[in-house]
Amino acid sequence: MIRRTTALFLSVFLCVQLPLVHAARAEPGGLDRWYIVEIDGRKAGWAREAEVGGENDTISSTSELHFTFQRMGQAAKVSASTRFVETKAGDLVEMGSAQTLGTEEVKETYTFIRGIAGNEVRRVTETVGGKKEETLSWPEGEWRSPAQARRLVEQHLRDGAETITYSTLDPSAGLTVVTLTQRIVNRGAIVEAAGKTVPAVEWEVTNSLMPGITGRDFVDTRGVALRSELNFGGMKMVMLASEKEAALSDFAPPEMMAQTLVKPEGKKIERPREATRGVYILSMNDGSDMPDLPSVGAQVAERLDAKRVRVEVVRGRTSQELAMAPRELDPTVQPSTMIASWNDESLSSLAHSVWPASGLAPFASAYGPKAARFVAEYINEESFGVGFATSSEVVRTRRGDCTEHAVLLAALLRAEFIGARVVSGVVYVAGPDGAGVFGYHMWTQARDVEEDKRVWLDLDAAILPANDSPGVDATHIALSTSTMADGEMINSMASLVGLLGRLKIEVVEVE
Repeated sequence: MIRRTTALFLSVFLCVQLPLVHAARAEPGGLDRWYIVEIDGRKAGWAREAEVGGENDTISSTSELHFTFQRMGQAAKVSASTRFVETKAGDLVEMGSAQTLGTEEVKETYTFIRGIAGNEVRRVTETVGGKKEETLSWPEGEWRSPAQARRLVEQHLRDGAETITYSTLDPSAGLTVVTLTQRIVNRGAIVEAAGKTVPAVEWEVTNSLMPGITGRDFVDTRGVALRSELNFGGMKMVMLASEKEAALSDFAPPEMMAQTLVKPEGKKIERPREATRGVYILSMNDGSDMPDLPSVGAQVAERLDAKRVRVEVVRGRTSQELAMAPRELDPTVQPSTMIASWNDESLSSLAHSVWPASGLAPFASAYGPKAARFVAEYINEESFGVGFATSSEVVRTRRGDCTEHAVLLAALLRAEFIGARVVSGVVYVAGPDGAGVFGYHMWTQARDVEEDKRVWLDLDAAILPANDSPGVDATHIALSTSTMADGEMINSMASLVGLLGRLKIEVVEVE
């Protein structure tokens, strides 16, 4: 049984840092604030934000978030931090992020360089697989540094504004410009914070990284966050201002998987691993509009109306790719932080052991299934205790669940210069009580050639198809695809967060 909601949950986990950083107002002598993180009323971790004056008349602000949860009785720990260095005038000098989603830390540093000939950003990425340096274009559009955003919020508050919108950067999302909107809904709120009952202003907060998700922030008269709330997947995440000792105190991690499983309606699915064709109707259980779904690989999605999407999955079917970038620009071939490949010697050697060098790159239809079986055997410790490891980490630890299978398989494909990406979706499995459910899952797609056409072929190293049949079984329903390019992971995953705990699946027919 392989199921995964962690990748989607981490999108919330990483994005939720933004309101904390931007709502807080600097205090004399610097800022150092601590928060307790709760899920459904149970402590799940802690957060901290700090701001101090730096060298050369700069301001350095940091935030960190540490989270521990259980999946099927196994504890998983993840952590993330961000750092900004800017001038007092608000010019961004440097920003960075550090994330430990598996067992190894991934660091990214962005340095902002202004010149007569133009502005540019230099990014340095450090993983267990090595160090990568590159020059990137300056972020497009108008955006503000953290200090500029704070000053804007403070000014609007003084002016009595009810709604404030601004754009900024978040290093965990790369150079993607993030837009936040804060709207006052209650100026007379009362909240519990750090063991005290205090007056607060209640804000409704939206974040462009998480469409369809609305949070609530409670801030004091200085704009300092006292409490932040976010509802998703039938769960409620809360951050509470606290003393350092309370934030760091011991706790029993909460279980987070069960609430996201989808119990289907309609026909019963017999022998799911042998399913060759499936037809499903997807909708939202609260009656809201159903987001668009992709027609990719084995899947064809057809919108019935605003609230329903019909999905047909046929095992072994492929989808045509209409356009492809040159190899040097193609994110499905180039290595990234999450999917390193030929740039990591350990991964490159492993890929060549699957398909001995013959002078010609193999086709995905031949190499892909063989590589999937190889990955299934290579990962010799099935573990729900891994958050979301990079391919460089997996090749060394040989641990993980479906996401680790998916990124390692994609890495082996790219090492042979076969285009590869990952798919986030759901698959039919046995639930904790033995009843059939759809659980969130991740698998891989490889670019192949059929009759001079480039197509996408589904591969799943975590759930191998029965009888070595091509593709994946017909209970795999794709919700999105991602190349896992640097700066893209959070963006592509966050768009699915609104489905957690709200997805409804009707089984129309399965063959």
